[in-house]
Order: sequence, then structure tokens, then C-alpha cells
Amino acid sequence: MGMYTEILVKADVNISEISETDLTVINYLFGQGEKPCSLPSHKFFTLHRWEFIGKSSSFYHHPRAISNFEDSYIFSRSDLKNYDDEIENFFDWFRPLTTAEEGQCIGYSWYEEDAAPTLVYK
Repeated sequence: MGMYTEILVKADVNISEISETDLTVINYLFGQGEKPCSLPSHKFFTLHRWEFIGKSSSFYHHPRAISNFEDSYIFSRSDLKNYDDEIENFFDWFRPLTTAEEGQCIGYSWYEEDAAPTLVYK
């Protein structure tokens, strides 16, 4: 059956300095945007469950995903089966888009059987 990993994203993006493609993807994952016609060139977008970030949820963490992208701020809590390291690849793509300072926490991942989350830093 597989285990779930919760992902929380809490960060600002500089919407005036990121590409239109990246902004469209962020709107799709965390806002009310439609599925992008083109995707950034990053391993994250080759993975089967990339679209689950920001949208997927299970009974084990919380009964529904919560995502909001307003102005430049993203807050999202979702979970998925992280079989192909979708979460790690998401943060690898997302990290450079944030306005966070180096070393600032921008979210976490929390595997279902772990006692505590793994914090993710820029």
C-alpha cells in the first residue's frame, strides 16, 4: 500500500523575477491556476506524482490538502506517496524561486512513521 509523506511549504516568491513558466506552475500547484501547457526543464516535472504537491491528501495526516498562493506568499499542506522523491525534487526546483535568505526554513516533509518532520531550508 505504501506510506504517506506530508509536505508543508511556507515561503514567498519574487513574482517579478521568476519566469512565466515557473509562475504558471506555482499558480497550478498552490493557487487556482489551470494545468500549464509547458513545464520547466527540471527532473521534478518528469516524475509521475509532481502534480500531487499542494493538492493530494490522505486520512493519515489531514483529511484535505490546504494550499494558498496570494500575492507572492505560498502556504500549503498536502501529502503523497513520495516513491520517486517527488518532495525532494520539488524543493530542489522551488528553492531558487523563493525570496528566503540562505539558511531560512521554507517548509518541511514528514514521513508517516517518523517522530518529527525534516525541515527544509533555502
